[in-house]
Amino acid sequence: MAAEFGLYYPPWNYTGKPDDLLERVAGEVGIDHVTIPVVTGECVQFRLGRLDEAPYFHTEGGWHFPAQTKLYTGSVRPPVARWLGKRDVPARICERAKALGLSVFFRIDVRAVGSLTDRAPHLCQRNAWGQELHTLAACTSNPELRDLLRATLDDLMRYEPSGVELANWSPEGTVDWPNRGRALQHADVPVLLGMCFCPSCRQIATKTDLDPEQAARSVRVHIANLSATPTDPRFQELLDKDELLGAYRAHRVGDVRDWLDRLASAWAELRRFYVRDFDGLRTTGPESDGWAPLLRVGRDARRRASDAACAEAADWDASRAFSILVCHRVFEEASALVNVVTARVRAGADFFDFEGLDETPPEVVTWLKQAVRYARRE
Repeated sequence: MAAEFGLYYPPWNYTGKPDDLLERVAGEVGIDHVTIPVVTGECVQFRLGRLDEAPYFHTEGGWHFPAQTKLYTGSVRPPVARWLGKRDVPARICERAKALGLSVFFRIDVRAVGSLTDRAPHLCQRNAWGQELHTLAACTSNPELRDLLRATLDDLMRYEPSGVELANWSPEGTVDWPNRGRALQHADVPVLLGMCFCPSCRQIATKTDLDPEQAARSVRVHIANLSATPTDPRFQELLDKDELLGAYRAHRVGDVRDWLDRLASAWAELRRFYVRDFDGLRTTGPESDGWAPLLRVGRDARRRASDAACAEAADWDASRAFSILVCHRVFEEASALVNVVTARVRAGADFFDFEGLDETPPEVVTWLKQAVRYARRE
């Protein structure tokens, strides 16, 4: 199967002009699709391609399309991003894409919308003490959050997309904790603090005859022990042997995976990807048969995508879909981008999104043109 290449195109970059980035990339690079992020968290951009207009852009995030409120029957309603006003920008982009012969994919990151938990605190994950974790996203076990995602997918079908990309739907979180005290610096503490014990997660455990309160008590004991001996190398061994915590985590992860599989069956006609962030050696995100993994090499990657160390990651070698941030912090010259894209196609990858072109100098479009041209020869 020939590889398919696309431009990640935030809707706020739409200008309606025939010579903007989408037109240029479609004409010069020869892409096959456009990927529109339609639900995001807070975003800040400085767009080098718009220096003569309005290069700085900020949005608090939300739904970047006019949601049809009748489809959202639950108590949690979609907050529409303020910049959008009453316009339907994704509809205009879809029209342009069709005129250019491009298919359309939508990327959805419902949990990144911070105002959801601000408006509906009951969606929050809770720690082993029952406290709301506002630094983490809403819990994927919560049925209202699941209904919100399902309604969002229903809503987007009016645009007739070819596929969807779901991001940030992992049931496991890690609390980003300030470096205060030696116990809190231990690598396992943020993981334990991020283990969710909200009512929805507890209910999942109860259905499998697990005692969620006993699992929460176990977390509290482990953290207390870490505060006394935070550098004890035997602690990880003790944690690995905690069968109750292992079962509690496995059942929650399995429930999310099964729900994602059921969700996928409702849109069998669409191509479906789950965006998994790649940090150079590992990926994050749930496994689901209904959603193909799409590895995202982002601006926070500690290793360049061309590092030899990436070969140590099985997910990197096996993946058939990538979303690559095309910027100088990831690639320093055209040859690096050409080599990575060509190598991935040679290894069997057949789907690519290229992100960040609006934040790079114009010559990077030429880099991308070279990368796609060489990759198509494989």
